[in-house]
Amino acid sequence: GAEASLLLGEIRLASGQPAEAAEAVEEIAKPSEALGLQAMVLLAKAHEQQGATEEAEAILLRAADAADLPFQIQEALSEAARIRLERGDAASDPAHDDFTTLVQLA
Repeated sequence: GAEASLLLGEIRLASGQPAEAAEAVEEIAKPSEALGLQAMVLLAKAHEQQGATEEAEAILLRAADAADLPFQIQEALSEAARIRLERGDAASDPAHDDFTTLVQLA
């Protein structure tokens, strides 16, 4: 089930296998699924490790939008902000100040 997929994804990500981690959680990485938000965050981390930072950021922003709990929203937005800042394109974005604030709060 979802728990097994999430655990497998976490193990594969920790083992330096981001492609396999993404594959393990892809089916459950949807807000409507049990553990879907956690799977979305893990999927974003797998994409980031593979260098697909824009895709990772997009997944995190979708997770933040779908989240109900404040800590889930903050986690997703702070991770998206970190990725954007590390990529170096936050300064050209109108949301730069919001992202900088979120990173500082995290």
